Amino acid sequence: MLRISFVMQAMDRKSIVVQQHCFIFIFVFKIITMRKNYKIVLSLALSVVGISARAQSPITVTQADLPTVGSSWINASDSSGSNLFVTAASANFQTWNYASSFMVYSSDTIILVSPSGLPGASNFPQANLAIAHPSDSASTFLKTDNTGLYFDGLYIAGLASVDISPNELVVPVPFTYNSTRNSTYGYTFNLNYNGIPIKVISHTVKTVVADAFGSLVTPAATYPNTLRLQSHEIKNDTTYINSGLGFQPVDTSSISSTSYMWLRNTSCPILMEIDLDSAGNITGGRYLQQNYVGLKEPATAAKPNAYPNPATDRLTIIASGLDAGKSVLSVYDNLGNLVMQCETESNYPASAFVLPVAHLAQGVYSYQLNNRARIVSGKFVKQ
Repeated sequence: MLRISFVMQAMDRKSIVVQQHCFIFIFVFKIITMRKNYKIVLSLALSVVGISARAQSPITVTQADLPTVGSSWINASDSSGSNLFVTAASANFQTWNYASSFMVYSSDTIILVSPSGLPGASNFPQANLAIAHPSDSASTFLKTDNTGLYFDGLYIAGLASVDISPNELVVPVPFTYNSTRNSTYGYTFNLNYNGIPIKVISHTVKTVVADAFGSLVTPAATYPNTLRLQSHEIKNDTTYINSGLGFQPVDTSSISSTSYMWLRNTSCPILMEIDLDSAGNITGGRYLQQNYVGLKEPATAAKPNAYPNPATDRLTIIASGLDAGKSVLSVYDNLGNLVMQCETESNYPASAFVLPVAHLAQGVYSYQLNNRARIVSGKFVKQ
């Protein structure tokens, strides 16, 4: 994990540095949290299948297995990892049984949408996937190509835009047993706190190797033919403060970590992940609980989220459970008068709609999405 611990270089700046430390720690913790969210997101998008004939040869994960716009699922996370385990690498077919190993502390519903129209999307022109986080007014941006799936960056409205450059490799393709990929990724972000410029530079070296293959059992399902990847990272972070004499380093840290992920040949291949710290202790894990790829969600799942709320210039509406095709978006004032209406395209199972609201008067508004036989609605505040 990214750690920032400021060094007190002058007694007369001690209180300011402590305030900076708290501010930066909170900000970086949000980045870490969002980064973990996107990993949870990418770890858990696969159809639940039953037991089938055991395959003895390792699979090859290809570009066709990477996630696409509209993927939607529910994941389950174990933040303790107290009952989880990792077996040794092997060239023989293995059977991993985690049916009773997870202690679920949280579950999250995730929707992959197009970056187009999301706040901060212009900062990530190469991204072709995104995850919206309405509660935080934030978005995670991802990229897929013929070499793999990558974490492109994070945008937090009103706070910062963090560009991962080079992008972080999450799932390499094509990949099979004994395949190895080395990559580096990093980011720089700048802040100004009480008039004092602060800069954090992060650089990570990552090695990914497919070290085993076999049958995986989770609390949700059995997956007869999976590939396990081991990822080892060495992260170096440096924090700088400009107190009037140019940027000076005040803290440098280096930490290593390891994670294991299980893949399968289906849209978004990652089924499960287990995380370990630098000492090799298991710190947590996550697995696919339920997904909607190729399945029909019930009409009750067509619930929208709108952000930012209150809104000033534009409102982004994320709705799941809609049918693909034309939808009509209508906006009403608090007296029930129609003030806006437009026709837009919706995608199954998830869609993002961007609504310009700068011209509206301050007040409370309601909106309706009419999607064939379905109507979903919500409210927002224009400030």
